This record gives sequence, structure tokens and C-alpha cells, in this order.
Amino acid sequence: PWNVMSTFIYQGLDHLEPINPAAPQGDLRRYYASIETESLAAASIGQVHVATMYASNDATNIRENAHIDDETRIQNEIKVIVKAIYPEIRKNLLADLANARRAAHVITNVLKLPM
Repeated sequence: PWNVMSTFIYQGLDHLEPINPAAPQGDLRRYYASIETESLAAASIGQVHVATMYASNDATNIRENAHIDDETRIQNEIKVIVKAIYPEIRKNLLADLANARRAAHVITNVLKLPM
């Protein structure tokens, strides 16, 4: 669900200086002007979302509390892809690799192959 994925995306960005520090803590608008909640694509290891970056003049105006008109914002839109890996994948991947290592040892012992 989006609430889980958005939290995970935010955690991956939280160490960076926010572009929009006025946005609430935990809100992706601290880093993106907008982000689609529906994934563009999903796979077994994660999802891909479309986001709109703040243009450089938007970021300056946000920091200076200046107003940006919608026409200027639209002209300066920069679309990006946000690729997010599901939080549990890393743990599952490590477990899979450990199982593969054990299987390799068993196979080499059964076939009496040098390791």
C-alpha cells in the first residue's frame, strides 16, 4: 500500500536537506513537488512512481517564502522516476542467498567437488 511505500521512500531521503522544509516531517513534498501514489510499474522487488521535482527557481522561492505562479511552475516541471524497493526485500534476499550457499555446500559434498 502507498502509506507503507511512501514512508519507505521518505526514509531513504530523510538524510538529505529538504528542498521544501516548510512541508511537514514525513511528507514527500519536502523533496518532490508531487509524486504519483499509483505506481507506474510494480515488480516482485519494488515499485516505480512518477514524481515532479521542484525546479531550481521553485526551491529558491520556497526557501524565501515567495509565490510561484502556476504557469511558471508548469513550464519548469521536471518529471523523474522514483524506484523504490520493498522494505522486506533486503531481508528476503539475504535469506535466499544464505539458503543458496547452504545448497551449494550440500551439492559439493554430495558430488565430492572441491570448494
